[in-house]
Amino acid sequence: MIRSRALFADDETVVVSTDATANPERMLAIISDISRRYADAGIYIIGTSRSTTSTMKLAEKIDGKVAGFVHTSSMSDISRFDTTKLKSRQLIVHHKNDGCRVTPYDAAKSSHEHFGTTLVTMEGGTTMGNPCEAFGYHGYNGIEGETIDKIKAWIKLDQ
Repeated sequence: MIRSRALFADDETVVVSTDATANPERMLAIISDISRRYADAGIYIIGTSRSTTSTMKLAEKIDGKVAGFVHTSSMSDISRFDTTKLKSRQLIVHHKNDGCRVTPYDAAKSSHEHFGTTLVTMEGGTTMGNPCEAFGYHGYNGIEGETIDKIKAWIKLDQ
């Protein structure tokens, strides 16, 4: 979703990008800095594809220290990610036709069915090239704005 960073930013949303999503201490330092600058901010950590391995681990390690986590185009491990014991909100976003073999839609759907994790299923757009890259359904190609609008609407439900 870093490709779509500008679509997230608006008068109500500050976007911070990092390459340190797997490191809880580094993420807590970033969260502390954001909280100092924007005292009333609800902080959400978003990961896409391979980064969802990190967002799932962080969801357990820093649970309750952020408002929530968004896992988009998740790795197949999402099917076993039990969110019922977590305080921070959790959202799974997945394209129904994601053709990447390591991010099957059925895994996202399974998580929703077994653990009640909120699932936003996207359809439409276009796919070209590698199905695991940004310009496939995997990257919400052609429906980036609509996808981000749905994520932001879910975030606002908590405000």
